[in-house]
Amino acid sequence: SKEEESHSVHRQNDHGSESTSKLKNAPEEEKKGIKQNGWYQAVVECENNEIEIEEKSVVGEDFFAITEALKPNKKITTLIIGKNLIGDKGAMLLADVLKVNTFLSELEIYENEIGIHGAIALSNALLENKTLKTLIFKDNPIGDAGAMSIAEMIKTNTALNTLNIKLSNTGDDGVSALADALKINKTIKSVILSSGTLTEKGAINIGNAIRMNKSITIICIIGDHIAEPGAIYIAEALQDNSKIIDCTLGGFIIKEEGAAYFGEMIKKNTTLQKLYFHNDQLCDKCAEIIAPALSSNNTLKTLMLNYNKITDKGAKALAEGIKANSSITLLDLTAVSYTHLTLPTNREVQ
Repeated sequence: SKEEESHSVHRQNDHGSESTSKLKNAPEEEKKGIKQNGWYQAVVECENNEIEIEEKSVVGEDFFAITEALKPNKKITTLIIGKNLIGDKGAMLLADVLKVNTFLSELEIYENEIGIHGAIALSNALLENKTLKTLIFKDNPIGDAGAMSIAEMIKTNTALNTLNIKLSNTGDDGVSALADALKINKTIKSVILSSGTLTEKGAINIGNAIRMNKSITIICIIGDHIAEPGAIYIAEALQDNSKIIDCTLGGFIIKEEGAAYFGEMIKKNTTLQKLYFHNDQLCDKCAEIIAPALSSNNTLKTLMLNYNKITDKGAKALAEGIKANSSITLLDLTAVSYTHLTLPTNREVQ
């Protein structure tokens, strides 16, 4: 488990990013002293392959010590840094690690106040890095310029296969740049893209990426009240897609017209195995539109409609559709208002 594999050390330090900058450029004799730092020793002595540093206020000398210890490390494959406010200077130190470390395969960075310059430094490092497979980068105010730098990296990086980005302080330009990069990338297989400012335009650009990309098998798009045309465009893109097996759409506004497009997609798509509508405002009428399409599909195994506006009427329509379907084994209606459904043997409803 993560708790068993994680390494946690309980030390804190008050040094700031200014101190980090000075240490980065310190003479070699001063850097040698960093090996006496408790964090440096903790990384060196870590016997697990994962190290998790969350809410430790690790900056300055301590964070510099961690990155210096990671450069030659051949044991740790997963590094998680959350809520430490390392900022751009800390991101630059991590970038230096990514340029030389050849064992780290997963990096998760969230809520660290990394801005444009930090995002650019990390992106440039990943242009050189050939071993990092998973990048999880969430809730850092990188802006459009930072997102664009990540996009440029994605165009040429051939190592990453999992990308999970939750954008903040980013508009359509940043999202569009990422979507354009995914049109070109041939190695990323799993994409999670989340943004509270994702608009209809951004969703359409993602739909274009779905049409053109030939490697993505898992995609998750999360926004906040994304207008229906964005959802419709994605439904059309999925209709002829032969790669994606798992699709999640959250925070869209899907009404009867959108439901009709998704119904048509379900009829024609022969690859998708899991379809998840999360908080997309689907109503009973939407469920009644989608339900008949289920009888024509033989590949979908899981249908999830959590936190939508479906009641007994819509739930019963979906249950009837599943009875005529030979592949669906799970209907998930978590947080949906229904009383009782009867499904065939070996079918489950939640």
